[in-house]
Amino acid sequence: MRGRSVDGGSAWWRRPWFWGLVVLLSPVAAMLVWSLVVLVWIGLHTLAGLPLPPAIEQTVPLGAVGDTFGGLLGPILNTLVLVVTISVALGQRRHVVAEREANLEVADRARAEQVTAWVAETAHSDQRGSYLGVVVINNGSTLVRDVDLVVTVKNGESPLELRNREAVIPPGTWFLPINRAQAEDRGEAMSPTPGSEPSSDWAAAVAVDTSGHLRVDLPDDDRPRAPLTSHVLGVHLPITVDGQKRPYYEIQLLRFTLDGAQWWRDGGGRLSRSIPPAEAAQTANWESEFSPLASVPRPPSEGPKQIHRKDPGVQSFISQFAARLTGRNADDISRNVRYATAEPLRGVGIGALRISRAGQGIAFYESDSPDAPTVLWLSGNTNRMPAVIDFVEEWRERAERQSVGPLISELVDYKDPIEMADEFVARLPRHLAEVVPASA
Repeated sequence: MRGRSVDGGSAWWRRPWFWGLVVLLSPVAAMLVWSLVVLVWIGLHTLAGLPLPPAIEQTVPLGAVGDTFGGLLGPILNTLVLVVTISVALGQRRHVVAEREANLEVADRARAEQVTAWVAETAHSDQRGSYLGVVVINNGSTLVRDVDLVVTVKNGESPLELRNREAVIPPGTWFLPINRAQAEDRGEAMSPTPGSEPSSDWAAAVAVDTSGHLRVDLPDDDRPRAPLTSHVLGVHLPITVDGQKRPYYEIQLLRFTLDGAQWWRDGGGRLSRSIPPAEAAQTANWESEFSPLASVPRPPSEGPKQIHRKDPGVQSFISQFAARLTGRNADDISRNVRYATAEPLRGVGIGALRISRAGQGIAFYESDSPDAPTVLWLSGNTNRMPAVIDFVEEWRERAERQSVGPLISELVDYKDPIEMADEFVARLPRHLAEVVPASA
């Protein structure tokens, strides 16, 4: 709380006002002590006939007992009045300070209440899917810094955890898109370790138009430099498709810094200055885990991709298809590992492949080198195999024609993965020649 000393007020005896008060009250205290001593001796002299000490006998004139006591009580009462007055003044000052600090706390909390976040999603399209991300609202007039988000994805298996840090959120409403295709395909939590180069599941923040419906301008598809289209944001809700629950995203934790003070919102949206108990154990490592995320370049948003639920039949088909193309046994192929392709696929510029972590797609590379660019992407769903065949990354820039739709139509009728793999190898060279000329 602002206005409070670093030591919390425990070292009050070190403050200048305390010693000034000691100097001011020292004569009064001495007079009070001396008056009490004189009062006791006079009482003993009057009641028991005890002789007065010479110092008291010279100080106090002997006379009527009432006059003597009256003369002694005067300084005592004056001293008590002075002490009470000073105590009241100090108590009033403490009350004013406490009230001011309480008002500052209320004002700080009111400003922190203006920073909120929620998971949003655009309208879903069966052809392209939907955009999904987190809306962060800063209704204040100052910058909010170090905005940390922990988002969990419930997909029926072990929860996936996505983390992000935005160094600054200006005043306004912002949409932070999540690459849901990458997140759900990875199928495991992202836990960056200190010193490692973290990857990001988040695209660059996009301003939200709040004049009517919440609208954001985003690419209509995932082509390079695709034109922007206005999309309406709505609340992301749990949905069941074909009897299975679609992966559901929710905010587990929001932390942000406002004017140097840290604030926390838990999964229920409750705001607190204290650390939620569930996060207290990892607070010591918080900065080392989240700071690297702020330095990761945020790519612009790509168009939404259709997300298909995981299907054991598709996964088995993909494994056998990949095994045929690599000359291996399907049981020997692991997901998310690059394997060199067999001839004649290598002869047409595809030297390696990798099954996705979800087991429902294959990425094809120019070679089995770790930095080799991606050439093709193939994925399937319960309705058709393959569902998507497309050029990606560097090859997309070199392609004169983007679509390989005809290849899909030529392969979709093959229900056996071995037969489809053989036809894929036989037909692919012609399509590569049409898309990427030999002079490229």
